[in-house]
Amino acid sequence: MLAKFLLPVSLSCAVAIAGCATGLEPTPPCTMIAVWSLAITVRDAATAQLVCDADVLATRGDTTYRLQRIGAGEECTYYGPQETAGTFDVQASRAGYQTTTVRSVDVRSDECHVITIRLTLQLRPSS
Repeated sequence: MLAKFLLPVSLSCAVAIAGCATGLEPTPPCTMIAVWSLAITVRDAATAQLVCDADVLATRGDTTYRLQRIGAGEECTYYGPQETAGTFDVQASRAGYQTTTVRSVDVRSDECHVITIRLTLQLRPSS
């Protein structure tokens, strides 16, 4: 009688264990936050000082995004767009400086979000 009971229980345990040994781990759930595609720092090429009043644009195809400055003083960074993968041309400009452009910045994504690309653009004073 005991053998009739133990055999099905043993088989059930073996199947459960074998099912867990497939090597397929569950992926963690994605967060609900929106991730910036680009994080751009702009510096004066001559002094290395941060430029916190630049105009920073990112263009992907026919769409141009004006990046948002967050922070001031020694903590300013320009961010944008959110959750947009692709290849961008990033441009920084300001009165009194030559416009600087970095071409073909590739923003990729994983199963949940874009992977933020961080760049520093150097603005050279106009002659």
